[in-house]
Amino acid sequence: MQSLETNSNSTLNGAPKVSIANTFDASWQAEHLTNWQQSYDQISRGAFRGQLKQVNLPQLDISREFSSQALRQECYVERGGFWLGFSQGVQDSRLNGVRANNQSLLWHSGQQDFELITEQNTVIYSVLLERSLLPDNFYEPAKVASVPASQVNAFLYLLNRLLNPAHQYWRASCQQRVITDAVQSLISGSQTCSVTKPSFKRRQQIIQEIRAYIMSTDTHLPITMADLCMLTHVSRRTLQACFQDVLGISAKTFVKAVRLNQIRRCLSDFHDQRPIYQIANDFGYFHLGQFSQDYKSMFGETAGQTRLNAQRLQEIG
Repeated sequence: MQSLETNSNSTLNGAPKVSIANTFDASWQAEHLTNWQQSYDQISRGAFRGQLKQVNLPQLDISREFSSQALRQECYVERGGFWLGFSQGVQDSRLNGVRANNQSLLWHSGQQDFELITEQNTVIYSVLLERSLLPDNFYEPAKVASVPASQVNAFLYLLNRLLNPAHQYWRASCQQRVITDAVQSLISGSQTCSVTKPSFKRRQQIIQEIRAYIMSTDTHLPITMADLCMLTHVSRRTLQACFQDVLGISAKTFVKAVRLNQIRRCLSDFHDQRPIYQIANDFGYFHLGQFSQDYKSMFGETAGQTRLNAQRLQEIG
């Protein structure tokens, strides 16, 4: 669901445009990140509020993304280089299971899937770079590293300036050189690289298998804990431990969240003309009152409001 407040600002002297969108739907926000293939599941309860700022340069992209709700993000960078990110919030984020605080540099190579867990009221700063901008001998597929606070603050100050339409004075080529130099300085100054433990990787894999199963299975059918244990070949106790360790929620809560996010995507799809009760039934909700309660608790609005907002935004283009 796109925002009513979307704008792009262009400036003189060849400076690039800054695209700004205030958003009210996690899936819409994920779909409109340039050069990403993203899938977001909202896993905390409440109305989603977000903001997306982006600048696209010839060989790199920068963005600032705010999300009011906790998200499980499946990420894939289309631009074939690297992603560098910083997570800013009260609670830690996790890149492939590795915790990251406000001084952590997040790094992952492009054209490879990875998982990012962000908590409520988190800002993610991102830079996507083509490989040609980095030294020939540089290659690290993924890491979470510690960076001195002074360097983090200086880098984020730079990104915030470039993402502010009022401060767009430099040409795109100049911005690209400045950002590339700052990125190389960050990389050289980062330390204490962290890696995902094998046991955690297995738990993460179990959750990925379960989400894929939920997305592909007949939506009419109920999904039980016994089904998930049989699918992943683990005990109920191990299954619950996986979800608590990786996502901080129970398996049952995760299954419900994925189903409700699926329903929300259908309601936001202008081409899906099924009645709301039919969509709910098609995803295993046979008690409409329970569905209405679960939906409003998860997203802070009724299913009817979601559909009405989607239709309204479609009409205004």
